[in-house]
Amino acid sequence: MKIIDYGYDCEGVGKENGKVCFVPFALKDEEVDFLKVKESSSFIKCKLTKVVSPSEKRIAPPCKYFGKCGGCALQNVNLEEENEIKTQIARTHFKKIGYNGEINLIWQNDYAYRNKIKLFCCKDGLGLKEIESNTVVPIDKCLIANDRINECIKFCQDFVKAKNLQEEIDTLLIRSEGDDLLLHFTFKRDVDVDFQGLQIMLGAGSGIYKSIIGGQPVHVLGAKFLHEQIFGVNISYRVNTFKQVNDKVALALYDKVVKNIKGNEVINAYSGAGLLTAIIAKQGKKCIGIEIGDSEHEDAEKLKIENGLNKMINFHGDCKDVLPKVISKTTSTVIVDPARKGCDADVMKVINECSAERVIYISCNIPSQVRDIKFLDKYEIETVELYNMFPKTAKVECLVILNKKTSKSCKKKLNEL
Repeated sequence: MKIIDYGYDCEGVGKENGKVCFVPFALKDEEVDFLKVKESSSFIKCKLTKVVSPSEKRIAPPCKYFGKCGGCALQNVNLEEENEIKTQIARTHFKKIGYNGEINLIWQNDYAYRNKIKLFCCKDGLGLKEIESNTVVPIDKCLIANDRINECIKFCQDFVKAKNLQEEIDTLLIRSEGDDLLLHFTFKRDVDVDFQGLQIMLGAGSGIYKSIIGGQPVHVLGAKFLHEQIFGVNISYRVNTFKQVNDKVALALYDKVVKNIKGNEVINAYSGAGLLTAIIAKQGKKCIGIEIGDSEHEDAEKLKIENGLNKMINFHGDCKDVLPKVISKTTSTVIVDPARKGCDADVMKVINECSAERVIYISCNIPSQVRDIKFLDKYEIETVELYNMFPKTAKVECLVILNKKTSKSCKKKLNEL
């Protein structure tokens, strides 16, 4: 089968008997052999079995787990080609809503960038899951994780095997900030484990948490927080606090947002642990954050108090209920940064009818982002910019800046038609 395009998850796309075939790890213009994994009335999910005629863009993947582990999708091309693939996929989606303008992509290093990793446990130790499977591939290193995390993985593999915990552990979350680490072991049942030796190996600035599946993490020993300063905001991260996994690209994204805020009253919908809200308030602007998560709201309040940010206001609740109450004629910019599923339709309708001069929409899921932007018919897109927050994977962060339409812009649009 000939691969003719790319799907949203950067998999190769071909056709067989009129049906679209999705083939992970296949590249455009390649001839491939494949095995059908799942078939519906309109598409077929496939497994690549052989590259009959390889693309000139194909390279040898540096990771020995590539193709088994489901984390990376694009180690078989260089970063320049990866960026082009992700940009082309974005263009395809934004054309659906009439945007044919330029799409730039911002990137940094393509390996050793992740500050967080979630490992799963099997009888052979800790690892990552195969693509579209619950089978765990044991690993000794992850090339997209930073060096400190990879050092920690080796310690933890030895610890798990020495303590015979392979059947007891469900997952292990590791996150880093500089040399400091926080670990969260999730167990299948209540187990008494001595972590003292592991803590000594990790170092004084590191800490360990544990929980049972479904429970909240409980601090066991060592440090409770990771500490960082971003744009003058001092942050203390808990083990389960949300943070972007790529520090350098995240800084570029936040810088772009801050520089493109209009006016002095901002709403940050789906505001999470409050970092972006705090950054904006630190610039002297009134910023209202809205977040439904309990722990995230607590983190945002803590952030506000510790940094003395009087212009940071945090509301706890569902965005569709809170936004209509806090948005007003003085709101100048609305920022939305929802989960992958996107925004509630009612939220987008409220934003569309508001008087804010600018809307900034951040998302790691372009299809839901494009779907939501359709509701904003009283706004027009000024900028679409990609941030390769997750190199070598199929994911990308997308920033869209929209401006309120004016009678002048509407007249220009009519003339173009």
